[in-house]
Amino acid sequence: MIALEAIRETRYVPQTAVAAAYVALEDIDEAFLRLERAYNERCVWLIYVVSCDARFDRIRQDPRFQNLLPRVQPTFPLGTNAHVG
Repeated sequence: MIALEAIRETRYVPQTAVAAAYVALEDIDEAFLRLERAYNERCVWLIYVVSCDARFDRIRQDPRFQNLLPRVQPTFPLGTNAHVG
């Protein structure tokens, strides 16, 4: 996590990436805080997370993840040059 925080000093790091790290560390509460931040930031990577990212398989049955699913929808027309991040 220290290395990830250091990268965030100079570059954008999606909250979904931070959440994945917290899932790997088994800090599930912090992972969900980061997923909520990703949602609030309208991070396009969140669509991938909820649909198929295997790093989040262990938390898919958590009610907080189930609550996130219906809220995550594309917010831009497909095929545009939307900002990824």
